[in-house]
Amino acid sequence: MAITLQAIKIGSGIERPSKRLGRGDGSGKGSYSGRGIKGQGARSGGMRGQYKRAMRENLMHFPKYKGFKTLELHPLVVNLRDIESHFSANALVSPGTLRSGGLVRAARAEIKVLGEGELTKKLIFSSRLVFSSSAIEKIKASGSLIQELKKIKKSKQIRKFRKNQKSKK
Repeated sequence: MAITLQAIKIGSGIERPSKRLGRGDGSGKGSYSGRGIKGQGARSGGMRGQYKRAMRENLMHFPKYKGFKTLELHPLVVNLRDIESHFSANALVSPGTLRSGGLVRAARAEIKVLGEGELTKKLIFSSRLVFSSSAIEKIKASGSLIQELKKIKKSKQIRKFRKNQKSKK
């Protein structure tokens, strides 16, 4: 049997009937109708902003921290010692391979290679990594390579090609 819109019913308990307030003392919600005796809460239109008090009480539970936490992302750090132990000779060291090797948690924009430890294997380092000056010295001393990104001049042909690629999508 196919389900039609007419056959769909609202689940029980979803539409709860509203409380019948002020309908006699026998109803259980008579006399003061759940508003207590006198005061602002008993008046019509009263007690606006009561949630603010609750919010303040919740805020008071949190400790107060001094200073300011910067929002800038700090680079993830990897030492040459760790790269030496995780990679075999002539392997490519890139953000993706560092992530899959478990040396960094995320292959995000900036991963910095520090020069702590020795490098004996010849490796190929991706240019997407950032290197400290001591790391560059040790990498060059071991005979490893740092791939450099080739700068492409944006000629008219390249711009035309990219424009055609975008229009195809």
